[in-house]
Amino acid sequence: MDNTQTQLDDEIEIDLWELFQILLKNWLWILLSTLGCAILGLLITMFLITPKYRAEATMIVNTRQDQTATVTNDQITSAQKLVDTYSIIIRSRRVIDPIMEELNIEDDYEDFVEDITVESVDSTQVMSIQVENKNPEVALQVVQEIIDRAPGAIISTVEAGSVNVVSEPYVNSEVPVSPSKLKNTAIAAFIGLFVSSGAFLLIAFLDNTFKSEED
Repeated sequence: MDNTQTQLDDEIEIDLWELFQILLKNWLWILLSTLGCAILGLLITMFLITPKYRAEATMIVNTRQDQTATVTNDQITSAQKLVDTYSIIIRSRRVIDPIMEELNIEDDYEDFVEDITVESVDSTQVMSIQVENKNPEVALQVVQEIIDRAPGAIISTVEAGSVNVVSEPYVNSEVPVSPSKLKNTAIAAFIGLFVSSGAFLLIAFLDNTFKSEED
């Protein structure tokens, strides 16, 4: 039993060494393939993929309370949980359809709303509204429309709370948020490395000719 296990370990060690030798023998081609794919990925990202810009605004969510009442921790916790509910309302057709009509946006609702994100900021009752679009001005206009329409829609739907603007809509029209040049270049480089290494190993495995007297 021990001899069999030792023989198996030796075979595995030899196989791994043979694999390493195959890759080492073709290291230059593997390197060139990796660099070539990385450059190709960078060029595709720069010239063939339409960049998207992100506009953002923040709003604060408050639960209904009497003017004389003090704000308690329970009320703040409740407001934090309501952000998820408010997110559904903000991204609903009730709010988004009129915005699309107002701005003459001809995209499908399902596709358009995928670029709208509403989330809590650091688990507080402040929510961030983010809109991505290939046109930074359109992204900014959509955010502005949302913060104009959202308070009324939220309050009338849940019949409680108030929504106030914390920071006005802002967009950086010079720096797109996607695609990521670094990420796409790294992915392309990994694909080049994986494919080229696999190709050389496959060629070696399919080669059943004798290379030496030992073979």
